[in-house]
Amino acid sequence: MDLPQKTYVICTSPRSGSHLLAEALAITGVAGKPDEYFIPNKAGKLQNEQGNIANIYGKKSLTAFLDLVWSLGSTPNGVFGVIFHAGYLPTILDTFRKLPAYAGLTDKALLDALFHEPKFIWLRRRDKVRQAISWIKAQQTGIWRMQSNDLVNTQPVKLQYDYFFIEQKVESFTRDDEQWAAFFQTNNIDPFIVMYEDLAQSFAQTSFDLLKFLDIPQPNTIEFENRQFRKQADTINEIWAAKFLRQQSSIPHCIFRFFRHLKFRFVHI
Repeated sequence: MDLPQKTYVICTSPRSGSHLLAEALAITGVAGKPDEYFIPNKAGKLQNEQGNIANIYGKKSLTAFLDLVWSLGSTPNGVFGVIFHAGYLPTILDTFRKLPAYAGLTDKALLDALFHEPKFIWLRRRDKVRQAISWIKAQQTGIWRMQSNDLVNTQPVKLQYDYFFIEQKVESFTRDDEQWAAFFQTNNIDPFIVMYEDLAQSFAQTSFDLLKFLDIPQPNTIEFENRQFRKQADTINEIWAAKFLRQQSSIPHCIFRFFRHLKFRFVHI
């Protein structure tokens, strides 16, 4: 297929609204069809070697898989988009450096060569506690995204609150932000920043702002009412967030966490 004329990478972490942002771009019909095309499997390999997309389409070589991704992520006007989580980046870079065309390139040079000098969009979430809770709920229910026509499960999974698991994920998502910040600084990249909370409140305006950033002419009409994805958070998210914040600030729990931390350190010396 013909290579796209404009490309971009959405840089983010799990449960930051990447699919909501992807819909804000895809719904325009002129800004690519971004998705997580490069998810590493548990063995640290890309989907072209062992994964859903490659298995469905029968693409096994790295170059054939890349051609497939171009076609899946592009709109007819030659715009391509892709989503990278922070955890994907090392695997993507290491995998493509094995090809002679990309060997020895710096991270930025490799991405420029691979995706034809893409622009970068940094999607973040201010509220790391609710981000962590969203991830834990998705893991427990197995529901990672919900479309507007999906049926609600009449026999929901019994969810388990876990303070320390939430704390662990908050720290993990904070490190993801730090990793992206370091990547942008090291490579002198000035990304377009989108905050999830702003996206959720101003879906249409975010679409317009991104079209301007990507230098894509705005279509005469965009059917924003045809949105597919819906919010998954409910009262449980708010109950867990309030409980977590109470525990986090309580003196007895601070003391308990301190001694738990000491015990963990001594056990692992």
